[in-house]
Amino acid sequence: MGDIECVNYVTMGDIECVNYVTRGDIECVNYVTMGDIEWFNYVTIGDIECFNYVTMGDIQCFNYVTMGDMECFNYVTMGDIECVNYVTRGDIECVNYVTRGDIECVNYVTRGDIECVNYVTRGDIECVNYVTRGDIEWFNYVTIGVICRV
Repeated sequence: MGDIECVNYVTMGDIECVNYVTRGDIECVNYVTMGDIEWFNYVTIGDIECFNYVTMGDIQCFNYVTMGDMECFNYVTMGDIECVNYVTRGDIECVNYVTRGDIECVNYVTRGDIECVNYVTRGDIECVNYVTRGDIEWFNYVTIGVICRV
């Protein structure tokens, strides 16, 4: 991935982040600061120290899909659809998300039953890979004033 290539990332000023939430100054969940390079749910290409991460041969992935061998991390193939942290509206087939019905979720929070995988409740409902703020519902994306989607 070169030096620092990110999947599903949002640039915010100088801060480039991967699925990240600022709390206070710069406290992040699933984020990358390009300065110090402190990562949570991340891959360092040098030492290969990872959290929620899969190495595939030489391939180092962060919530990423190699379309050749189709070995994935937090990835679901549904029909021919190959997705990376991705949601198709309509049928709602998602990566980091599993079909409604029983409401089973991967890196996703459903209101109501709130059954989650890779998710943390802190206080009311603060989640990893997800943050509720007021009525704002997040799905692996960050709203900062204007909604910035990856």
